[in-house]
Amino acid sequence: GGAAADAAAVLVGLNELFGVGLSEGDLRGIGVRIGADVPFCISGGTALGEGIGERLTPLPAPPDHRLLLLKPKSSAETAEVYRAYDERPGHPGPVEPTLKALWVGDLESLAASLNNDLASTTRNFVSVVAEYEKNLLEKGALGACMSGTGTAVYGMFENEDDIPRKAGTEAPFSGVFEPVPRGVLIL
Repeated sequence: GGAAADAAAVLVGLNELFGVGLSEGDLRGIGVRIGADVPFCISGGTALGEGIGERLTPLPAPPDHRLLLLKPKSSAETAEVYRAYDERPGHPGPVEPTLKALWVGDLESLAASLNNDLASTTRNFVSVVAEYEKNLLEKGALGACMSGTGTAVYGMFENEDDIPRKAGTEAPFSGVFEPVPRGVLIL
């Protein structure tokens, strides 16, 4: 979502700067032609994305929590990950447990439902992804999962005090983050 977030910010910024007057829906329509994640990054919040990212259904925000993000030096080429994923048989993981956890506001169920259909493929390219997931769970994360096509991995914790002091030191990049309730915001 890094490049998608940048593209979303540029679209919203240009719309504002030049007074074009496009609605958020118009901007999402343009954004989907740039990248599948751009519409979500324009709106942000919690949403179910369908199609290639152009259909967004707002969902309740999750209960308060913190994410410990770990990013290894190694990376995987997005195109290679998708090509390898398309070559192996499999089915997407279920979204129902995640939706139910959001609707009832159950953080532990939400953490238990974390999944990423691309994770097993990316682990074949960058094995440290599996190590990071395992380490986060061992350090008390309620759940751990790879983000996007990888190779960043996050652990979900109820609050920042639950994150061990030395957690994340094994990764070249780590940080603790609080989810934000919306996408691009003009200040």
